[in-house]
Amino acid sequence: MNPAILRAALTLALLVAIPLSLAAAGPMTVGALEFGPGDTLFVADSKGAAIWAIKTGFSSEGSSEEAEGVSDLDAKLAAMLGVDVREVFIKDLAVHQPSGTSVLSILRGSGEDLTPVLMTVSRSGELAELTLEGREVSKLDIGNAPGPEAMSGRRKARAYAVTDLEYIDDQLYIAGLSNEEFASSLRRAAFPFDGKIETTGLEIFHGAHDAYETHAPIFTFMQYELNGKPHVVASYLCTPLVTFPVEQLKNGTKLRGKTIAELGFGNIPLDILPYEYQGERYVLLSNTNRGTMKFKASDIEAANTRDGITTGVSDAETVKGAPYIGSPLGHVVQIAEFDDDSIMVLSRAGENGALTLGPRNKKWL
Repeated sequence: MNPAILRAALTLALLVAIPLSLAAAGPMTVGALEFGPGDTLFVADSKGAAIWAIKTGFSSEGSSEEAEGVSDLDAKLAAMLGVDVREVFIKDLAVHQPSGTSVLSILRGSGEDLTPVLMTVSRSGELAELTLEGREVSKLDIGNAPGPEAMSGRRKARAYAVTDLEYIDDQLYIAGLSNEEFASSLRRAAFPFDGKIETTGLEIFHGAHDAYETHAPIFTFMQYELNGKPHVVASYLCTPLVTFPVEQLKNGTKLRGKTIAELGFGNIPLDILPYEYQGERYVLLSNTNRGTMKFKASDIEAANTRDGITTGVSDAETVKGAPYIGSPLGHVVQIAEFDDDSIMVLSRAGENGALTLGPRNKKWL
């Protein structure tokens, strides 16, 4: 059979009929988001150990409408969702660049009553729920995810079955934990989904812990060209920055990354974003406790040519390896490419902690 026809048949076979609201779809969560080809939105579901692909119907025509920011976003979301503002947990942000539509993955409620919601924010700042009515939906099951009761340190490992997503060269890259010996994994799946997943087990040296680790998941990552070759650049809890050559990501193998920086203990990396300004390449990394870090691509490349960090980093040193400067963005939660001149930033106001979503010009980063 012609491969294209076979792929189309498999895609149709994998289309899933699910309720109009994600909240009614059974035991699931929403987490990492990523846009793929056209208007396709990938949604990570760690609890259900799956990835959902949703045809959103967003326009590909583009828009000249000026983008508006949204202040007091968490309060507005709480009012729309019928919960207290403290019961709105935004997990990720993705932007459909042709239409300028932002999507937020949200868990609302508390305890066992957490329910998943996808919300959209238009260029004009209008909020709406992204339901599944009339949309094509396909699903990729992750067969080697940790069991529901498996632990990773003091946390349930299943919550980290999928931690981040990147769509690269017709493949969806899926970071997270597996039930394998090298639990930290980077999976790859062709799209449209055909049910097949390639998995590479990952090992890193964690300078703050002075140890090699195989059970620490990637928290956020990107693919980036370093010294003429594509690499995965990944950030981990507490906070190593690690590179993996893409050409060495092989199915069923184990790969040790190169730790090119230690960025401070007691910190969770939230989002990583490459961008260009006036012909120079940069990388932004947002964090819970260490602010937003701005790297020159040339400094990351230089660090990647060295041997990497393989000995412990003391509390006094805190930071070692590729240098960075602090970005004046404030308390940033999520970042995403918006257009050639700006990025979309989800941040908390310093005065009252309220969430704001809006574009920031790259010259101010």
